Amino acid sequence: MQLLNLYIDNYKNLVDFNWDIGEENVTSALLLMGKNASGKTNILEAIIKIFDFLMHSKRQKPPFAFSIKYKLENFTVTITCNKENSIDKVSINDEIVPLFDINRINNKLIPRSQTELKNLLPDNIILYYSGFAGRFNDITSKFKKEYTKIFRNQQNVELPPLIAIEPIHYKMILLALFSFEANNPVYNDFLMKYFNIEELSFFEIFINEHAALNKDKSNKNQGVVRNFLDSIYEIQLQNDVDGCSSSRVKKSVFSFNGNNALFKLKKIFGYENDIFKLLNILYTTKNLINIIVRVKKRGITNPIDFDLLSEGEQQFLAIKGMIYLLQGKNSLFLWDEPDTYLNPSWQWDLIPSLENENSIQTDQFIITSHSPVLLTTVKKQAYYIENGVLSNVNNSYGLTIDESLEKQKINIRIEELDKKLNKYFELIESGNANSEEAKELRLTLEDLLGVNHQELQRADVLISFYE
Repeated sequence: MQLLNLYIDNYKNLVDFNWDIGEENVTSALLLMGKNASGKTNILEAIIKIFDFLMHSKRQKPPFAFSIKYKLENFTVTITCNKENSIDKVSINDEIVPLFDINRINNKLIPRSQTELKNLLPDNIILYYSGFAGRFNDITSKFKKEYTKIFRNQQNVELPPLIAIEPIHYKMILLALFSFEANNPVYNDFLMKYFNIEELSFFEIFINEHAALNKDKSNKNQGVVRNFLDSIYEIQLQNDVDGCSSSRVKKSVFSFNGNNALFKLKKIFGYENDIFKLLNILYTTKNLINIIVRVKKRGITNPIDFDLLSEGEQQFLAIKGMIYLLQGKNSLFLWDEPDTYLNPSWQWDLIPSLENENSIQTDQFIITSHSPVLLTTVKKQAYYIENGVLSNVNNSYGLTIDESLEKQKINIRIEELDKKLNKYFELIESGNANSEEAKELRLTLEDLLGVNHQELQRADVLISFYE
């Protein structure tokens, strides 16, 4: 999915809000900049509420009047909604589709007459907030509750249409990455390159088997949860851990050395991303209590528990891991300040990796950020919001960090020091470089900046010019 236009009538500080991206500026990563409380997260919340309504419009009222236009596969979909009259109009490639000609099946809007487009909505909306904020809890908890019953009886391995990434998902993502075969680039180009992680040493999955799962184990038409629990039990019986066992009681611990068990699970259920989906299903149905993961790092003798990795390591692993596992599925990723815990060298890689690894534009990442580094990596255009009003930020690609800050009208230097520098240059330009005031300022600046700082070198050039 790629967003083309978003109109919001009235939501928090977004009043008569219009975000016109257009076909020429569509890209895999849209960057939203702005000060705190400017409305960045409100935009993400509004998008979530729009799609939540579109998935459940038969049993809830629209949150506000809106219009949203986006590309889905080779089609352009436009949906407008009047707050009083629910969905007003749907069009595909600018042709209006009668509302009576749209079916609703399992939270999907399906046009009967447009057989090539099987679903009017993105397959998944994946939310990420650094540190995981409670702002998304009201919607995501509702989806969890709804999908608990669906997943227990469901035969297919899949994600719910809307999922918020929580800290426990970081471990699910890491386990799924270790289900790739040994020659996959994910090991050298990601796990080793960024984290010095050589291998998976050990993992444990703590399971709570609810009574609903134990009522009829003889049922041949078991759901994916029961099949997963049976499979992981059988794999452990094959002695993946010497001398380790688990009892088939309501609470079980499944322990494994290395990643052989993950290879076996993948062989049973399909693909690497299915490992993540399976664990998420167990978490959604409250069967998954906890996961423990230990990894071997280069140069460190003993395995390290995942929880002891730095906050930045954990979050960057989750962010980039999602790209490896979940892209290419007509998904919309809403990332709120993913740069918060990332050092600048990792920030440089974030948006370019989305564009390179997601060259086939089936997904889109809408990213809010304060980072001047991220702004310099945007090839087309970024967007700046202030008091709920959006404006374009053009020609930011390749700027220096100083230029990126200036683009956002942010001082590149602390104000007190900036005043001292400006005063010193004023004295030089007025021919007073040898005055007592100038000499005192020079000593202060040398103490603060260092004798060889480029600003002081520039001052020396000006002094020789004015002399």
